Amino acid sequence: MSLTNHACAGREAPGRQGVLSALRQRVEFAPDSVALTTSSVSVTASELWDRAIAMSRQLREVGVREADLVAVQVPRGPDVVVAMLGTWLSGAAFVPIDQSTPDERRAEILSRSGAAATIETGLAVRGLDTTKVPRDAAYVIYTSGSTGSPKGVVVGHDALRRHTDDIIGLLGLSSGSVVLQFASIAFDVAQEEIWPTLVAGGTVAFFEGPVPDVAELGDVTSSLGVTVLQLPTAYWRLACQTLTPADAPLFAGVAIVVIGGENATALDLAAHRASALGHTTLVNGYGPTEAVVTATAFTIGPHDPLPTSAGLPIGTAVGDRVAHVVDAEGRPTTAGDPGELWIGGSTLADGYLDDPDQTADRFRPDPWSDSGTRMYRTGDLVVEHSTGQLEFLGRVDNQVKVRGHRIELEEIDRHLLEANGVTAAVAFVLDDGAGGSVLGAAVTGSSGLTSESIRREIGGRVPSYLVPTVISVTDSLPLTTSGKIDRRRAADRLSRPAAVPSSVGDDPLSVVVGLMRELLLDPGIGPDDDFIGAGGDSLMAMRISAHARDSGLPLRPTDLLHARTARAAVDRAIERSDGAASRAPEEAGPVAMLPAQHRWLHDGPLVDPDQFCLNALFSTDPGRDVDELVGVVQSLRERHPALRTALLDDGSVRLGTNDIEGARDAVRVVDLRDVPPSEQRSTVEQHLADAQTSLSLSTGRVLQLLVLELGDGSARMLLTVHHFVLDGVSVGLLVDDLENLLAGAHVTSAVTGPRAVGEALTTWLTTAEARQDARDWATSTRPFAALRATRDDDDRLPTLRTDRFRLSAKLTSTMTELGRQDIPTHAFVLCCLAGGLARWSGETTHGVDVYAHSRDIAVGDLDLSRTVAYVQSTFPVVVDWQGSGRRAFDAAFGQLAQIPVRRYGFDALRFCSPDADVRQQLSSLPRPAVRLNFRGHLLRLEQRATEQVLRPATEDFGAHRSPRQRERYLLMVEGDIVDGELEVSLKYSTGRWDPSDIARLAASIEDVMTEVLDESAAPADGGHL
Repeated sequence: MSLTNHACAGREAPGRQGVLSALRQRVEFAPDSVALTTSSVSVTASELWDRAIAMSRQLREVGVREADLVAVQVPRGPDVVVAMLGTWLSGAAFVPIDQSTPDERRAEILSRSGAAATIETGLAVRGLDTTKVPRDAAYVIYTSGSTGSPKGVVVGHDALRRHTDDIIGLLGLSSGSVVLQFASIAFDVAQEEIWPTLVAGGTVAFFEGPVPDVAELGDVTSSLGVTVLQLPTAYWRLACQTLTPADAPLFAGVAIVVIGGENATALDLAAHRASALGHTTLVNGYGPTEAVVTATAFTIGPHDPLPTSAGLPIGTAVGDRVAHVVDAEGRPTTAGDPGELWIGGSTLADGYLDDPDQTADRFRPDPWSDSGTRMYRTGDLVVEHSTGQLEFLGRVDNQVKVRGHRIELEEIDRHLLEANGVTAAVAFVLDDGAGGSVLGAAVTGSSGLTSESIRREIGGRVPSYLVPTVISVTDSLPLTTSGKIDRRRAADRLSRPAAVPSSVGDDPLSVVVGLMRELLLDPGIGPDDDFIGAGGDSLMAMRISAHARDSGLPLRPTDLLHARTARAAVDRAIERSDGAASRAPEEAGPVAMLPAQHRWLHDGPLVDPDQFCLNALFSTDPGRDVDELVGVVQSLRERHPALRTALLDDGSVRLGTNDIEGARDAVRVVDLRDVPPSEQRSTVEQHLADAQTSLSLSTGRVLQLLVLELGDGSARMLLTVHHFVLDGVSVGLLVDDLENLLAGAHVTSAVTGPRAVGEALTTWLTTAEARQDARDWATSTRPFAALRATRDDDDRLPTLRTDRFRLSAKLTSTMTELGRQDIPTHAFVLCCLAGGLARWSGETTHGVDVYAHSRDIAVGDLDLSRTVAYVQSTFPVVVDWQGSGRRAFDAAFGQLAQIPVRRYGFDALRFCSPDADVRQQLSSLPRPAVRLNFRGHLLRLEQRATEQVLRPATEDFGAHRSPRQRERYLLMVEGDIVDGELEVSLKYSTGRWDPSDIARLAASIEDVMTEVLDESAAPADGGHL
């Protein structure tokens, strides 16, 4: 497209050519690339530019001129980017103001900024009085001021462009990146989310409506195809505590998580790795607005060793910035000694708007620079470790960070003193008991003064984050020896109550009231008190709902935020859940064999069927009482009837009773404390290996909990379950329950057992939908090339080998981007596997058996998401691959539409259909000799937080299947995403294949994947194989 008709472009000051020039190049070379997206609309680069030009003309029409300032008060979404970009094209700078900012605060910012115009909802432009800003200014961010008033930080275009380039490099942003715009537009983090993404050619994604709670984040991330998440530390911490590995598929496309806003700890990192985000690279960013968003950063991959410091490092300086750590005399400290952080370099803000004294005080010449650059005094206390990494320790003054918001305590003091009836006030920070912090205050005043009245009054004037969560009305405030209010002693008086119960009863209302009391630090809250009025917010609502769900109440954060009181919120939750069908406990007796169990029994000879185990190995604390462990196992067996399964000699399946003898038989404790340290590991591994042969299907002994007490003061705990009764996803749910039971937590959330699944499948098999699926399976499973092994020797397990390769992080990112074209990653791997087989063998059509967890599609009305049973499905896919590159891939991918969406249906129909003809037809279909199991981001059950009851262990538990068992497939392919790279593993028997054969196949698959993702790598002729 031509840009010569864009009249406003010529008005840009020289410094404005940075980001604007880069965006103009994107419009010229990639006009149709998606720049902005929501769940309902996408905006291309050219559309964004054209809309911004139109906005710039509107601004000029109301009198905006170069170096003016424009207030942007537009809700989160594409329009806010149009408003900011249009402001730049008009020659002005912008000051972003959040829509939720109270009127009094908004008026103060508009007055102080002297904005020439304001852009509001619907992109309506309104002219105002004007004050000029520096010609190179890009934006002005208002932060809390030490004088009690907000101060405007002026950031220039040059600094913004340098920072944009720095972030593109730090996060590896590219045209395949999709960054979720999460931060409030009033905070500088939003600028970091938007401009680097657009300059790199990526897409800025916006959620619609309020900030999603943690339970909704996965759906938002998955639906928008997000690859980079930038979250406030407090929100991230809650996400790590709430999201489990079972939620990982929703975050499969996310490669990087950036956090910042307040201090994080090594324990937070451990929780991150044990959560659904554990596969991602974590970036802990630090930076005041004056240093242009992220000034230092610490990056750690999912498998990098944990830092040794208690606090998560804030890393090293980003870009050309320089970090100086100095003592009280302004002299550089030595490594290991704390000091104040000063940030130098050219990527700094210009200073404070209309405040030369403050600018001169905080921005000073850098005495260690030869180029005449400045440095900014942060007021933050840090320590530089011998590794060069910085660790944040606290503030050297009274500026604090609470939930990502930078706050001057003196400003809070001023707002409190302005409240009617307050005579003295002091603000401080309190520990919220969950690794975060809340704002607190103590006041004195006239009779009848209440914390709620104060909170209500100042809440109408300032943003909610400036309203103390906890306010104590007291008779007096502590004083220092010089007669000043003692802020520290006042905070100590209002420290977290020691005897606040987590609940005041077992009923749902008491549970929620107890949680509100505990989290709001107010033991006087009752069931009819206003949650918001008591200091609650969306983050606390998320935490309360998460704990309530653990107690069996399906409370949602919106229940509290909308209903406002505990009683009304509980009523909403109960009313919503009344319509949900309840299921009776699955009692002892006969139970239908599930399709996956049929397949295991009938698809080839079984040798030593009792040795077919799933295992989860952990380190834990020693000294547990045997009776306690027996009680834990009995609770697991009661909650999960699959753990009482027996496969009788006549081929029938039965659920046994949950007697104490069965639970006691499943527990084994071995004392190894006298084993010499040099022999400890080998002895442990021998016991773990012995556990693999300890189960008995016919007697119902399908679970063992083995505890090994060691001489080093630790213990190992091995959970071993027969695979016939559970699949891998089920084991993840089982381990979560084991953790909670060992910790003494209450476990009541609903799960689905094998009887419910069997009954739902039996009903579904009689439907017209099932009959149509049977016809579709028969049609889609057409003839395919037979895979011919090059050897015919024994292929028992000891001969198994694995060949693997990895795609680069860049290609992997491009692969995940295909999700935005409705091409799932597992489908990409499947089609490219077929392409690699075709290129390797010379045959174009190949069949693959695909493993799937089968929990994404309900069976009739039965939700399988929390099923603990063997419901994993296997189904055949036939793909014809012709040619090469993206054209061949698209043709192959189109063939997958022939497969029924109910993947569980193939084996259900094949083994369990009431129609004998259907069973015969599907059983006679050709059987693939290749199996694919795409697991996405590799998450081991043992990757758990270090502070939990169950912690990582490294010993090998031996062969989980019999050494005499022959493989049922000639080739087993697995796909994982490890450290942001797609890893493809090919497992095979040297009795059937020469290693060179498989090496050539692996190379063929890799070449096909590369050609699909990078058209420049495709053969020039694009011809057939």
